[in-house]
Amino acid sequence: MLPAASTVSNNCWREYSLTVDAIKKQFPSGNNVSLVLDEWRSMNKSPITSVIAYYIDRNWELREVQLAFDKVDSMLSSYFEC
Repeated sequence: MLPAASTVSNNCWREYSLTVDAIKKQFPSGNNVSLVLDEWRSMNKSPITSVIAYYIDRNWELREVQLAFDKVDSMLSSYFEC
């Protein structure tokens, strides 16, 4: 039996909120963060995406946190073709 659309939507929003909260905990409060999205194809032609966050800490050192590194769904792979 499939769950109702509202149940799926609520579950997605809950997971999204938990993920955002977990990401925010990785950064000191009061910092500006720059997000970088990078996409490319691996040697076996699989589309890959990466999300990296950069910020400067209190000691003026550049920090980076990799938030995602995933193979892109095949439905979206044509988007990455050059």
